[in-house]
Amino acid sequence: MANKLYRPGGPKSGEQVTVIVTPSGIEASTGDETVLLPFVEMTGKPVGFEDAYIALAHPSPEGMVELWVPKEFMGELRAHEGAFDPAFRERFLALRTTQRKRGARRMGFRVAGLAVVACILWFIVGGGLATTVVKGIPIELEEAIGDSAVSDLSADYSSCENEEVVAAVQQVLDALVVEAGDTGYTFTLHVLTSEDVNAFALPGGHVFVLSGLLEMTEDPSELAAVMGHEMQHVLGRHGLRSIVQRAGVGVVMAMVLGDVSETVAVVAGLAGELGVLRFGREQESEADEVGLRLIGGAGFDPQGASRFFSKLSAEAGETGTSLDSAIALLSTHPASSDRMKRLDELSATYETPAKPLLHELDWATLRKGCGTAPQ
Repeated sequence: MANKLYRPGGPKSGEQVTVIVTPSGIEASTGDETVLLPFVEMTGKPVGFEDAYIALAHPSPEGMVELWVPKEFMGELRAHEGAFDPAFRERFLALRTTQRKRGARRMGFRVAGLAVVACILWFIVGGGLATTVVKGIPIELEEAIGDSAVSDLSADYSSCENEEVVAAVQQVLDALVVEAGDTGYTFTLHVLTSEDVNAFALPGGHVFVLSGLLEMTEDPSELAAVMGHEMQHVLGRHGLRSIVQRAGVGVVMAMVLGDVSETVAVVAGLAGELGVLRFGREQESEADEVGLRLIGGAGFDPQGASRFFSKLSAEAGETGTSLDSAIALLSTHPASSDRMKRLDELSATYETPAKPLLHELDWATLRKGCGTAPQ
């Protein structure tokens, strides 16, 4: 273990030493020489910023020798507590008590400050400034949040094992990604087996498509409409904003304590709810508009969006309560009459290609192929 050894007249930064705890004391080796600091007459005190170190001192013929060790080193000393000089044992116990008291005092100040910051952020995140807060989150952190939530979100499903189906869906996603251009995001596809008619995306770019949705699509353009819509929820950071709002004080606590991993864990715990998260009307309209621009620019049939959601609306009704398998998608993306009218208007602004992209795929077979080989 590398520590710092301070000697009278030595460099202010100390000397790097290797430390070994023995039954009689501590051996500190500088490489050229080894100094033994017996437990007899040894004293100690917390030192450094926030008491990050313990200074163990011992008198010597040349003067007082002081060895700085990380506070975690106290655990190694406790293993040899039975060999301590009685007087040092008392000093050692007193030192541990001092550590705990100082640590509790610092935590008290930190918690007090945390409460103030938490209250401030509660108003910021819960109010109109949430968008500003989200804009300050780097994509790398957003991706880490999404990555942390993937396994939890996928736990209730099995992956589609049909390579041809997955490859076809990947082609749809790839075409949309190319059309989107350099967004800074890397989109990752997950095709899962489920009767539910649903698709959703996590912050950072994980896109999930359930096989129940595939079975309801008549062609790749209808699938592209749904995936383009979900991609815009990522690009617009709609999901990230929602889960940051819901995380609230928990995120602030992790940030104030400086624990990035805990920040990711707190927010990722909510990211798994995105499959059933309902976005605001403005966010849905934005996702519809940009999604149509993506599918139209990529070469898909822009009418695919209105066809697909009209079909869901017809089968399940505007409330989304008649068709069990479609409840998930319709509850998060309501096929209201206003929305359908807007989709029709937007679709009409794009030219319908004579041969939409990927029209040559045997979609009637592929869309029902998850879990089994195509017939």
